Amino acid sequence: MEVVGKATAKKLESGEPVILDLQTRVDGYWARASTTIRVGGKVGDGEKKLEALVDRLLGAGGVALVEGQTAAGVFRVVSDEMKGAGMVRGLIHEAGHGIGLTPREAPYLFPASAEKIEQGMVCVLTVGDYENPSTSLRSSACYLVGKDRATRL
Repeated sequence: MEVVGKATAKKLESGEPVILDLQTRVDGYWARASTTIRVGGKVGDGEKKLEALVDRLLGAGGVALVEGQTAAGVFRVVSDEMKGAGMVRGLIHEAGHGIGLTPREAPYLFPASAEKIEQGMVCVLTVGDYENPSTSLRSSACYLVGKDRATRL
């Protein structure tokens, strides 16, 4: 097991977001998921709307994740959707990557990537809103790429 984030002396406050980015391997194949939890488990109406928005953004990325699309094209769709939803900076990290026999593999979904999406690939899409630290949210979903559409796993 690898722990990337190290413990600090910071005391977490009730309602503060904690982003979990988890990876696991079963029978030689990797899986990944990220989600956000709140200290104390309390979720307000604004956060429920943000969670619905993040789910919609993942769905838009899933629609773009089709055979023949470029990795940069998938990134642009997700980032542009974020900007259209009022997230001024758009996506500030990659939109995701392939996953399978290694925890991170091609295609890498970032703006300069010319890699092509191929049928049969499994990709992790990751979106997040970090504009306001008190309402930060990150989520991911795995998709199996088909010829005409991707299936959320």
